Amino acid sequence: MLLQSGTIYGHRLDYAIIKLNGKQYKTQVNKRVVVDRMGLPEGRLFYLHSVLLHIHCNKVHIGQPTLSGVRVVAMVSRHFKSKKISILKHKRRKHYMKSQGYRSLRTEIIVTTIQTTQKLTWPKRKQAVLLGTIETRDPRD
Repeated sequence: MLLQSGTIYGHRLDYAIIKLNGKQYKTQVNKRVVVDRMGLPEGRLFYLHSVLLHIHCNKVHIGQPTLSGVRVVAMVSRHFKSKKISILKHKRRKHYMKSQGYRSLRTEIIVTTIQTTQKLTWPKRKQAVLLGTIETRDPRD
């Protein structure tokens, strides 16, 4: 049950809505989110700078269109294929039937932290520019 003060059974809400590959996802710390396939290896930490909304300590921060000074740190958990979707085409009375199916490639990420500081700026490194809104780093560093 969601109360007026923004708490659920006495727990504070702390989540963010991020934009990744043209889609929006609601994320919380230590929650798994299934997104379209990402080109990062499993176990890799990465930063998401396109945060659209952030709720922290019952305060709502809305970006126009994104928030500056807020980023989401996530880790690639695994890559997998989703459940098979079957497609059936047929034309009545013409003895025509075609069956087709596919499994979309998906990536599961785990949100480790949601960092909020006003000193965060967009990284100037060439790697971050090539990847768009994703900045990556090796977890061993």
